[in-house]
Amino acid sequence: MDTSATMVELIRLNRLYELSLKVASTLTNDLDSRSINDVAISR
Repeated sequence: MDTSATMVELIRLNRLYELSLKVASTLTNDLDSRSINDVAISR
C-alpha cells in the first residue's frame, strides 16, 4: 500500500470513529432525556 492510499484509509477510519462517537452521544442523550421524562411523569 502506498502512502496516499494509507492516508486515505486513515482519514476514512477517523471519520468512521467520529461518526461512531456522534451516534453514541446521541443515544446517550436520548436515553438521558427519556429517563428524566420518566422520572418527571412518575411523580
